[in-house]
Amino acid sequence: LSQPGHPNVVRLLGAVEERLTRCVILEYCDGGDLQQALQRPTPRRFFFRVASGVATGLTFLHANGVMHRDLKSPNVLLHGEHGVKIADFGLAADRALPATVRTSTPLVPDPAPAGSYRWMAPEIVMHEAYSKSADVFSYAMILFELITHTIPFSDRSALQAAVSIGLQGKRPRLPAGTPTLLRDLVESCWAEDIASRPRALHL
Repeated sequence: LSQPGHPNVVRLLGAVEERLTRCVILEYCDGGDLQQALQRPTPRRFFFRVASGVATGLTFLHANGVMHRDLKSPNVLLHGEHGVKIADFGLAADRALPATVRTSTPLVPDPAPAGSYRWMAPEIVMHEAYSKSADVFSYAMILFELITHTIPFSDRSALQAAVSIGLQGKRPRLPAGTPTLLRDLVESCWAEDIASRPRALHL
């Protein structure tokens, strides 16, 4: 991240390590995060700005062998009038990992925090093999937020959301008036079948 990167990925400017403290210095984004922004009305162009920015940033990450693994609205930062940047790479996996990663014990994901269950792909929830398509699933949840201005499964706890996604195969309900093309995109991205999800490049 410290190398010249991509306008839709937050840049690492430096790091400080002392005996008991480690700090990283990241690019400053003055618009806060997407979850905060969606607590107020936004113009239609905001939807396209964010949806396009996240998709483009995700394409860059995947092309460079990086799985984000914790893509969600609090990890999408806004800057100025047009800046959209993917941030928080604490759970990211790089190209050194195999194309498909397998976890072990079912249901409770490790090491992602409970707050991320709402955006988490079912294969990660169930500790099954997963790949970059898990990020595409999370992208669908961000699209849901952009459409509804609510977090996924806002009517239940984060752990209940994990059960709904992982064990019951449920997805948040899109509004009745969602345009067909947009509905089709969201549903393809959060498909249960990993192979049915589009690649980030095709979003």
